[in-house]
Amino acid sequence: MARRSPFNARYTEPGKKGGSTRKSASSMKPKRAAGEVAGRKSATAKPAVKRKPWQLPSSPEIKKWRRVWWVFMGVAILSAASILVPPVKGSTDLQRISLAIEVSGLAAALYIDFAIVRKLRKELIAGAKSGKKVGASGTGKDA
Repeated sequence: MARRSPFNARYTEPGKKGGSTRKSASSMKPKRAAGEVAGRKSATAKPAVKRKPWQLPSSPEIKKWRRVWWVFMGVAILSAASILVPPVKGSTDLQRISLAIEVSGLAAALYIDFAIVRKLRKELIAGAKSGKKVGASGTGKDA
């Protein structure tokens, strides 16, 4: 890009400082001192829950339901793979049964994941945020 000429008419008008060009961005000084953090947090802010974003909280009850979830997923995968077995390939009745088992396994796994485990995890997170101790079941209702 060409440098602006100090002799251009827009820079030589009366009342304006003439004979100077715009300073480059490299000559600008930073607004903060070296090593200073750009964003300051307020002193009253609560520290966040210390866990990595991809790690979800867990409890023994959630682990139990997650094992049941894996069983249903395994049943669905094995049922889908059974369609490739030659005796099942030849029979439409066996294919329908295999498909029904696969769909029911997936439906049960989705129900466990979206209804049961999600509810338990939300209760666990709410309990951790409020600071109350959550019991072994993960619900906070242990006696």
